[in-house]
Amino acid sequence: MGRPPVISPSATSTIFNDKAKYPHFLRTVSDDSRQAKAMADLIKHYGWSHVMCLYSEGSVNQIFFL
Repeated sequence: MGRPPVISPSATSTIFNDKAKYPHFLRTVSDDSRQAKAMADLIKHYGWSHVMCLYSEGSVNQIFFL
């Protein structure tokens, strides 16, 4: 019997793209590099000159502005 797959609904790190190291890892979301490219394409498409980034560390009650 082979190893079962590991399926992640939230892991976005590109480290898991290495199939030699993580042959049984699957994700249901895009990795960070693809998400960054999609955001950059969106910004370019709309010609936005100012963008605000929000992020949270754990609790949704803590929102940080960059």
